[in-house]
Order: sequence, then structure tokens, then C-alpha cells
Amino acid sequence: MEAQSCPPTCLKRVDAHQYEALHRAQAGSTFAGLCHMLVARVGEAGGIVKDGALLAGWLGSELITGVDTT
Repeated sequence: MEAQSCPPTCLKRVDAHQYEALHRAQAGSTFAGLCHMLVARVGEAGGIVKDGALLAGWLGSELITGVDTT
């Protein structure tokens, strides 16, 4: 049986760090705030890598629809 691609409306499993980052973002946290949270949780190197991966994933899946520069 062939794997089917998931339409954009499918739910996606996220790990605890991504869940917390999404929850904080929804509550108004800045991306810098999310970066500080992840660095505190997984260390500087791991946090920076995770931040980049999350941002790339959110942009790629069109979860981020705009940027507030104020």
C-alpha cells in the first residue's frame, strides 16, 4: 500500500518543545522569547538548531501567515 500525502488540513504530531513554543507564540511571545525558552530547555547548541527547524517547518507548512515588526 502506497503512503498517501497529507493535505494541509491534517493534524500533525509535535514534541513537547514544539507544543510549548506554539502555546507561547499563541499567547503573544516573540520568536526571541521562544528561542530563549528552547535554549534554556535543551542547551545553546540544541536550542538554536531546534529554533531553526521549528521556524523552517512553520514557514514551510504556512503556519506563519504574517510577521509583526513592531
